[in-house]
Amino acid sequence: MISIYTVDSFTREIFKGNPAAVCTSFRDVPSSTNLDIFFQQIATEMNISETAFITKANDSSSNSRYFLQWFTPTNEVDLCGHATLATAHVLFEEFLQNSSIDELIFETKKVGELKVKKCDNQGRLQLDFPMGDPQSIDLGNQILNEIKSKLNITQDIIAIQLCKRTKKLLIHLSSIDDNIKPQQNLTEIKFDQSIQPFIRGIILTSKSTIPTTTDFISRYFAPWNGILEDPVTGSAHTVLAVYWSRILNKSILNGYQKSARGGHVECELDIKNQRVLLRGHAVTVMQGQLQIARDRACWSGTTDKSGSYSGRCTNYHVHVGLTACGTQHGDHEYIVAMNSAQFDLHTPNKNPNHNSLCGRRIQVNGRRGSVEVRIVDRCPGCPYGGLDLSPAAFRAVAGNLDVGVVHVTWNWK
Repeated sequence: MISIYTVDSFTREIFKGNPAAVCTSFRDVPSSTNLDIFFQQIATEMNISETAFITKANDSSSNSRYFLQWFTPTNEVDLCGHATLATAHVLFEEFLQNSSIDELIFETKKVGELKVKKCDNQGRLQLDFPMGDPQSIDLGNQILNEIKSKLNITQDIIAIQLCKRTKKLLIHLSSIDDNIKPQQNLTEIKFDQSIQPFIRGIILTSKSTIPTTTDFISRYFAPWNGILEDPVTGSAHTVLAVYWSRILNKSILNGYQKSARGGHVECELDIKNQRVLLRGHAVTVMQGQLQIARDRACWSGTTDKSGSYSGRCTNYHVHVGLTACGTQHGDHEYIVAMNSAQFDLHTPNKNPNHNSLCGRRIQVNGRRGSVEVRIVDRCPGCPYGGLDLSPAAFRAVAGNLDVGVVHVTWNWK
């Protein structure tokens, strides 16, 4: 059994802020298990914006040092603020409540060490994160109009900046209201090839109308990571804090993320060390045990090149040109884009053109029929096990394109 908690971050109230799942205690998992695949399966099952997984750091007997990973329902991410806050909250409240430890150190794959400490007697925690570095960028009118259309933006755009370090595009608007409505097809925007790899989320921000309590407000959209709109985003505030400090000439700022759930983040810039300190509360909502039978495939350490899978299947209109596998194709072909979680396991040196799955065939079984398709691309918005079929292939399993989404099973050929 695996201990699992759900925590609402950047809030004092349950059902507010940003929910995250936190998984601990993997002692019973066989050593042969491919943990990244296993963690992705759990995150897909949890189906909230991020699930955090903590294990003891290598060669560490300390109760203050851990190894931390974050997964969305579709893929692993380099950094997640609210799930880090949730993880520290669980450790302090459930495992270290009688300890004198007041600071935790998390080792990560991509962003080095992250520190979280208690910062007052009111239960607030402070995250010590790398500082963002947003820089002005010209997207061109065509791309800009496409973004405005897909987000239903009618407000004036004051500035546009890109933070390559965090892969976030920041758009400063004259105001932010509830009429802004994201669409899943944000991922279809074709940015210039020089910046496309550096955009995994879009921040909308404006100056607060209540400057006595809040300096700026924001919203954050990340369908590239399977998250249409994130309720409260710690990592986005490492960019927002830098951007607004330049405008307001302040080193301590208060941000409010204006999602349906909403949440407050206090930000402080540490210019000398190039860090941003994020402060906020968290509250545990649920606690339980995850029970998975030992004979299930997730224990096998599979390379994800064998076995049968099931998931959500969508269809897309193919734009003729280069794909992740570097081949050209058309709507009439029987082809598929595979979910990023499985596709990226076989991408050496981050070059998708060398992915060993390119050209591999799978059999897809739907309610109206079966079809054999060829893998030619990755699907960032598909959950683990999910597929994105060409129109011709989708008709074979679903009957017609108007169905939109169908459940399928599939296996390797």
